[in-house]
Amino acid sequence: MRLQKVDVKSESRQQRSASPLTGLPGNHSINAEIRRRLGEGAPFALLQIDVDHFKAFNDYYGYGRGDEAIQLLARILTESVHRISGAAGFVGHIGGDDFVLLTKPELAEKLGQAIIAAFDRAVPTFYDPEDRACGYVEVPNRLHVPERFPLMSLTVALVRTDEMSISHLAQLVDIALELKARGKGIPGSVLIHERRSTSGEKQEDAA
Repeated sequence: MRLQKVDVKSESRQQRSASPLTGLPGNHSINAEIRRRLGEGAPFALLQIDVDHFKAFNDYYGYGRGDEAIQLLARILTESVHRISGAAGFVGHIGGDDFVLLTKPELAEKLGQAIIAAFDRAVPTFYDPEDRACGYVEVPNRLHVPERFPLMSLTVALVRTDEMSISHLAQLVDIALELKARGKGIPGSVLIHERRSTSGEKQEDAA
């Protein structure tokens, strides 16, 4: 048997980077993987995933149930990536209710829609029957005024490097964050995807 050289320092950094809640790779590993893919030059897609109204859910039901919701989403992401993307997929946990997926461009939209469908099916089970029936929880907002917050949903921002000229990690992150901010303004779960036409004009899709 041929022994393989192990980079102990690299493994230690990855372990420190991993999320203690989900066990998924954290920011250090996410950035390293994105840089690796950009360096290789092969097209890939990034999906940035954020839970809408998670803070209200966490404030209303407590951190324990909030952690369970995040762990559920992590399982949905991991299982969906394994099923649809296989070895080409990567799942990372930025922190809190923010996640990143990397996959092949042609699989990205299917993956995003599958994740949304699975999350939307599971989310009602985290709410008490009376809150589920109402479709909202009432929580004091930042001004301490009671406000109704809908059941949790997902905003998924999709960026494909085969459709946009991207050469740097920060550029990719900025585009994803801009898309996510737009998606947050759309009620319910949404997959938001920006394309560029051959003329260079932006074309935005939301599903």
